[in-house]
Parts: sequence; structure tokens; C-alpha cells
Amino acid sequence: MTGERVIAFERQIRIYIAGSSAELGRCERAHAYALSIGLPSTLDWTGNIRNAIAAGLREHELPYEERSRLSRADLDAVLRAEALVLLAPEKGSQSRGCWVELGFAICLAMLHRGGYELPKKPIFVIRTPETAYESLFEVEGTQVLANNDRHGFDLVRGLLHGAP
Repeated sequence: MTGERVIAFERQIRIYIAGSSAELGRCERAHAYALSIGLPSTLDWTGNIRNAIAAGLREHELPYEERSRLSRADLDAVLRAEALVLLAPEKGSQSRGCWVELGFAICLAMLHRGGYELPKKPIFVIRTPETAYESLFEVEGTQVLANNDRHGFDLVRGLLHGAP
């Protein structure tokens, strides 16, 4: 086998990245990095927020029908994902949606444990030195203590692919 290279292919695991829309740049970077390391997202919702900003609106100022449509798309993406990754919001950041998505993933995990025909969906909460929030609901997930978000996604990828 001289000169031959063996390339191992890992199956891509589709994730949903929940994060604070108030930290849009951070969430955009997280989506891009996760994709670059083989963790594609079931929905990159950051474009919807950028569109609202371009229209001169904040997310909560969108018409009810649009907010409802976007929220359903987010929850559908959580359902289709093989794992949920929550970027714990940083100190001083406000968020609603990421906690709803976390709660939905927890509900799916509870239904799985209850014997319903739903696939197991791991939940990971990436914490960095900048994050302040801890939620009682996060006990359902694996806390990933990382130096930064990239480090957190590297750790999540290792956990999902069974790294020692």
C-alpha cells in the first residue's frame, strides 16, 4: 500500500442551531463554521432576520402571519434535525425563540423516552466564558463548556461522531 491514501467519510449529521437573534453575527458565524466541519443545519434562520432588518423592522415587528410562518418553519427544522445545538446567549442578550426551540427539543426527547416512535435527538448547550444564562430546562441537554463557539462545535462534532 505504498503511496495510497485511505480517506474515511463520516456521515453528515444535520443539526438545528438555536441562538439569540440579538446575536445575529454570532449565529451566522456558527452556521458557517458548523457547515464547514460537516454539521449542516436543517434551517439557517439568520437570513430571515437579515431580511427583516433590511426592511427596517425588528423581528417582533414583522406582521403576525409572517412571524407565525417563520416560527413554524423553525420548529419543523428542529423536528427534522438529528440534534439541537443551543448557543447559550451572552450576557445582556435578550432572546425568546431559542428557548422555545430548546423547549420543543426537550419535548421531543421526552416523547422518545416515553416510547413514541421518534428518533433520539441529542441536545447540546454551548457555553463560553461570555455566556451568563443558565436555565432549568437545560438539564435535558449536554453542557458543552468551550473556550469559544468554534471550540464548542468541534466538541459537539466529536460527541456526535463518537470521538473518545
